[in-house]
Amino acid sequence: MADAAIAIAAELFLSLNGEHYVANIAGEAETENAEYTVVVADDIPDHGSAANFIAELGNLKSAETAPIVFNVAQTKAFIGDQIIQLRVKAGKTVAELPNEALYEIVILRWLAYKAHLINDGHVVADHHVRYNNCVASRATGDAAPQAALREAAPNSNMINACTGWMNGKKPFIGELVKAFSDIVCTMAFVFRQKGHHYQNGYDETYNRIWEKLGKSHLVLHSTWAQRVTFGLHAIMPDVLDTFWRFMSQGMLISPPLQLRIDIPAAGTAAGFALEVGWRDARAVYSEILDDHVTLFDELVAQNNVCRRFRWRHGINATFYGEDPTRLKVQQFTPMAATVVGIYKAIAADASLLASPSLAREASGSPLQMAIAGMAAKALQTHFINVLQGKDAGRT
Repeated sequence: MADAAIAIAAELFLSLNGEHYVANIAGEAETENAEYTVVVADDIPDHGSAANFIAELGNLKSAETAPIVFNVAQTKAFIGDQIIQLRVKAGKTVAELPNEALYEIVILRWLAYKAHLINDGHVVADHHVRYNNCVASRATGDAAPQAALREAAPNSNMINACTGWMNGKKPFIGELVKAFSDIVCTMAFVFRQKGHHYQNGYDETYNRIWEKLGKSHLVLHSTWAQRVTFGLHAIMPDVLDTFWRFMSQGMLISPPLQLRIDIPAAGTAAGFALEVGWRDARAVYSEILDDHVTLFDELVAQNNVCRRFRWRHGINATFYGEDPTRLKVQQFTPMAATVVGIYKAIAADASLLASPSLAREASGSPLQMAIAGMAAKALQTHFINVLQGKDAGRT
């Protein structure tokens, strides 16, 4: 059994979130949260027509050359609005953020707004969501104009502290700007793979991909949980995916993020993983797996629908205007049990077997799993005997 094939199967089973496929975990919940809200005042540069998002994105080369241009006063005003929103109006969790983490989050919001990713002009119906987490300040119900809020103490002191920090950290901010697209697309990758921006346990996934990008030298002040929620959660899901695909096609992000652009969406991954695992096992143990050829064809047909329609049947399909009907896996239990039985008998230490989704799928046919393992072990013994010249009676 080829090491490369085993590695691919393990990557799919363990890294592509097959547990959502089996456990029927719900996707991202639409809950408005003041901590994620990006406030835009009247004196901030406008995006123009929200309908031009794709056209504008087509002109985007990096966050540094985004179409929206801010002058110094507008930059300070935007930063001030976010600090007021996060420090004064949002919940206790944000209010207690260390200053440097807060400033970093504010910069990420500014870059996302400049790049058209966060836009108060987006029409929610056009993006298959119920609300926009980027709002004009006049829509927030503030009694005082936003400019007056910026000047009021202690708001003005907090804003000046942030801009002063930025002026003293220009080399770091330059690195953050250069890494911005990779940060956003890393979030897009995790959202597609896991089905959420962040949940407990996601740090390992974020850190693993970040290390593969070669970005470990960039020491950020915020955590991934803070960056993808307080910082960038206001990016609508379909906008996030469009940005990732555009940046990948233009080779404007790090290669590992380009290579992962077509991973299965959360809620569909286990089917793809089973397909890879079955092909791998059948290459050696066709005698055991040939009985499942018809079932395998059904699996491939189901997977091909998901290949053609990027988000169909995923746990977040509705954010993309796709069919959210969950795929059924029960008919593939015998095939999964056979694959698991072979792996347990021949490669018991394979990381693939640590997959909870594969274990659940296979558990419905324990007898078949055991028989497949016994058959695989018998064939392995036969192959070894033939190689050693001890068993020439079977071809």
